[in-house]
Amino acid sequence: MKWTRILSGFLVLLLVFCIIGCARDEQPSTGDADKPGSAGEEPSLDKVVAVIYAIEPQFEDAGPFSEGLAPVFSSDAGGLWGYIDTTGVVVIDPQYDAVGLFGEGLAPIRTERQWGYINTTGEMVIEPLYATAWTFADGLAPVGGGVLWGYIDTEGAVAISPEYTDALRFSEGLAAVRMAEGIVKKWVYIDGQGDVTIDGEFTLIDSFSDGLAAVYVEERWGYIDQTGGFVIKPTFEDAYSFTEGLAQVYHDGGYVFIDKNADVVIRSEDVPFDNAGLFREGLSPIRLGDLWGYMNTSGEVVIEPQFEEAYSFSDGLGLIKMEGRYGYIQNPL
Repeated sequence: MKWTRILSGFLVLLLVFCIIGCARDEQPSTGDADKPGSAGEEPSLDKVVAVIYAIEPQFEDAGPFSEGLAPVFSSDAGGLWGYIDTTGVVVIDPQYDAVGLFGEGLAPIRTERQWGYINTTGEMVIEPLYATAWTFADGLAPVGGGVLWGYIDTEGAVAISPEYTDALRFSEGLAAVRMAEGIVKKWVYIDGQGDVTIDGEFTLIDSFSDGLAAVYVEERWGYIDQTGGFVIKPTFEDAYSFTEGLAQVYHDGGYVFIDKNADVVIRSEDVPFDNAGLFREGLSPIRLGDLWGYMNTSGEVVIEPQFEEAYSFSDGLGLIKMEGRYGYIQNPL
């Protein structure tokens, strides 16, 4: 499946076959077999609930919901993408080579090798003009002409001139961009006018989430606030975005979840998992062996691992894969 998490450690803004609007803070990896865990242990099932399907598994490929719509792939339609609503009804017919998530009423779509934007009715709002494009946030979207990135507004007008080798979506008023000048292309944060607001000589950085952003400096990850100061010192070999007050980091030889005080809240020894995603709507996907389920913010298994793939909840629905097909389950919380 193409809706894998893009790690900030390799932020080259890969336009994965389908989704172009999610960096590593959007979805968990479904193929990271190298993460340590306790695959041989059985999870505690005290909080397990029955799975209720909102949309039965039926799609060859699909993406998470955003603003009430989700992308789905159809080989019967010539290998093209369209969108369904939360009842599973196709509302925008498959007609695009690739698509992204909706943001602020618009979604990036690719047709004839160029990216443009449609609205929720499928009307083309911004003509396909770009080699690459991302989802809108804070009124702006990163777009590229093949070499440099800039930002456009929802009318398609250039808001920030293309002058970056890489650019992420805006989040909480700031966007991570990679400067084009110099031998070493450093990452900084800019505001909506394109002014640099945080320049910490970072090698790698992630978008802001929950008021903090993971940054990589001197071969370690830590977290800064919007003043650029470290709230959690760079001590981790790996670190992911905070969501709902928790972030996954590599600590003492394994992946754990910490709070904003850097205290370990959930350990894989307590809730055995080989891999985990981000918390959304109170739940995080977890992988135990070859199967995926969900745990809550207290580290309790809520949906027993049973899916071939599972992704963070959005719009009250979780994207899962069963027997080679994608569908959506209801959030039980």
